Amino acid sequence: MPTRVTMPSQWQDWVSWGLVLALLLSPWIFLYWTESKALTNAVICGFLLIAIEVLTLTVLRLWEEVLNVVLGTWLIVSPLVLQIANVTAAILFLLIGAAVVALAFLEIRDIRNRDQMTKKPAR
Repeated sequence: MPTRVTMPSQWQDWVSWGLVLALLLSPWIFLYWTESKALTNAVICGFLLIAIEVLTLTVLRLWEEVLNVVLGTWLIVSPLVLQIANVTAAILFLLIGAAVVALAFLEIRDIRNRDQMTKKPAR
């Protein structure tokens, strides 16, 4: 049975794709590509977020959002853990991470609301 792929349907999905693109391009746009820790963090997290977003288009829903919370949280704390010296990179990781976490929680809430609406009341 072939896997069904759908286009992102909610505004949160499109914003997530935009955040991923911004994260992947940020080392070159904001000129911190010479700091290897920051560059590696941006690229690895960006590709992991892309993989999660692609999974959302095919299979997962709630787990994708849980993974987004984990990666977003990592982006928030990574400047401290990795001791990233570039202030611009640190601020970008913090902002993008916070946005990813916030969007994930919004989508988790939407998923739970949809699930509750589709359940039939017990008699």
